[in-house]
Amino acid sequence: ASEAGPGGVCDCKSGSHCDATSGDCVCDEGFVDAADGECAAPECTSDADCDDDLPCNGRETCSPAGACVSGAAIVCQGTGRACDAESGDCACAPGYEEALEGVAESLDCVPVSSTELVDFEEVLLDDTGFWKGADGSGALQVGGARFSNHYDTEYESWDGFAVSNWADSETPGFANQYSAFPGAGAGGSEAYAISYIGFTAAPRIDFPGADEGVFVDGVHITNSTYTALSMLQGDEYSKKFGGDGGTDPDWFRLTITGYDAAGGSTGAVEVYLADYRFDDPSDDQVLDLWQSVSLVTLGAVHALDFVLDSSDVGDWGMNTPGYFALDDLRFTPLTLWSSTLESVSLDAESFWNGADGSGGIEEGGVYYGNSYDPEYLSWQGFAVANTTDTETATWENQYSAIPGRGAKDSEQWAVGYGSSGSAAGEQPWLSFTGDPDGVWPQSVSITNTSYAFLTMANGDDYSKTFGGADGQDPDWFQLSIRGLTAGGDLTDPIEVYLADFRSDDDAEDFILKDWQLVDLRPLGRVVGLFFDLSSTDNGDWGMNTPAYFALDDLDVLRTEP
Repeated sequence: ASEAGPGGVCDCKSGSHCDATSGDCVCDEGFVDAADGECAAPECTSDADCDDDLPCNGRETCSPAGACVSGAAIVCQGTGRACDAESGDCACAPGYEEALEGVAESLDCVPVSSTELVDFEEVLLDDTGFWKGADGSGALQVGGARFSNHYDTEYESWDGFAVSNWADSETPGFANQYSAFPGAGAGGSEAYAISYIGFTAAPRIDFPGADEGVFVDGVHITNSTYTALSMLQGDEYSKKFGGDGGTDPDWFRLTITGYDAAGGSTGAVEVYLADYRFDDPSDDQVLDLWQSVSLVTLGAVHALDFVLDSSDVGDWGMNTPGYFALDDLRFTPLTLWSSTLESVSLDAESFWNGADGSGGIEEGGVYYGNSYDPEYLSWQGFAVANTTDTETATWENQYSAIPGRGAKDSEQWAVGYGSSGSAAGEQPWLSFTGDPDGVWPQSVSITNTSYAFLTMANGDDYSKTFGGADGQDPDWFQLSIRGLTAGGDLTDPIEVYLADFRSDDDAEDFILKDWQLVDLRPLGRVVGLFFDLSSTDNGDWGMNTPAYFALDDLDVLRTEP
């Protein structure tokens, strides 16, 4: 702390004193040796003195010499995990969430999904243990889903949906109508929905907060105890399934139907709650567990309806009690995306045809494929244009749309070029970015290019006048649109006639000159679209009709916000 003076007499500095035994300078009580050899007041006396309230940069400690020592920063293992600034624990980082139950155990977190889970656990139930609509609400909203309910105040009866936490899987009869046969909700949870199909409308789930509809991943379904025991044992109204000999081919079935915004069906999924149709009676079964039911084939829906039917029917309809239980409804609200080509930067009366070698162009969540040959300065696939020449009938005018404007009087559109019968990779094609599982195409506007229209109307050195000299030839020019699924399959085509002279009435013959809105919903969920042109005017080298069409305003529904 300081040097000894002549003759062993200490010459001690501030914060130190001379030790009477050794004659050396030592630090005063409460002082510690500093790096410069002097004594100094300690930086800390306990670990608490060093804590900077930032747990993620490591735990600070107080050394025996009274100095604060930094700890090692916390490094979290696993994808999507980070140190929580408040607790110092490793947790899912912003934008990530814990993996769903059933995923292989790991430290990984997964990106936050917009999928909503309705598990009914937050529904407030009174001491009866159920809600059946006695409040007169007519429906129950849980998260983004609304469950229909009809309550009759005179008879205190209900149909549609109720919510329950009853767990009686042994008591038969109507008095136990609120129990699910497994004795708990899906995954052992407490609450779930019970549905009864009475004499009013079919039980319905709709999604009032999703203007564009939802994509329903699936739901868990099982029997109610009342219905299950009725089928297993029989009662005064219903037969024992299988009959006395156990060989009757009985069945009890739930049909779930999806509906679009216009009320049209998007498809149906069947679930057998009991099935005794097997040749081997040991295979007969009454569903006693929660069955996960995929509803992805229903596509984009605005509502779901539920209908029960049974092999056991009488004069008044189905004898089997019309109940089932439902839990863990999983759905994702859909967003409408539009590709209008307006954001593509073009000079006036110009085009992009892939000469930059990019191989395509992205706009509005859609990637328009393009193949450009620099040797011949030629292209196929898609180009983007705003040229407005509706009078020049030559190849030099290949980019103009015959209406002279885009759909809805916009300024720009896409031009597709590709020969009939080309391989899938050589046809005009586009893909949807940002969602590897695909999107739901809704509609697109299609028309002729000026080049193709004027060629069909007037003929040229290579192509005939449609209809022939007397207008009687049954000519046609057709665009087929197929979807490509995530599994690599092509859908059935949607066919658009760009010209059609097949009618017996000449007045009905046409060459498309306006933008035509094409419904793409039958394609379902796809990751891309392929376009193929064909014509009645063909020669030794293939189709004589110029293989061009114009496209605009492609609308799709997707799960990404």
